[in-house]
Amino acid sequence: MRLSEIQKRRHLPEDAQRIPVRRAIGWVFVAFAIAFGVYLFFRLSGRLSPLLD
Repeated sequence: MRLSEIQKRRHLPEDAQRIPVRRAIGWVFVAFAIAFGVYLFFRLSGRLSPLLD
């Protein structure tokens, strides 16, 4: 379903110029990777465990 939506967006020049699909996915992936890395850092350091309990 997502592939068809992306293909439909590519056919629309306004949406393609306003929000590049690949760039948006890339930024989401980068943000998720950074957030996950920070989560692992605090998780391994043991500072986040009291908050989860």
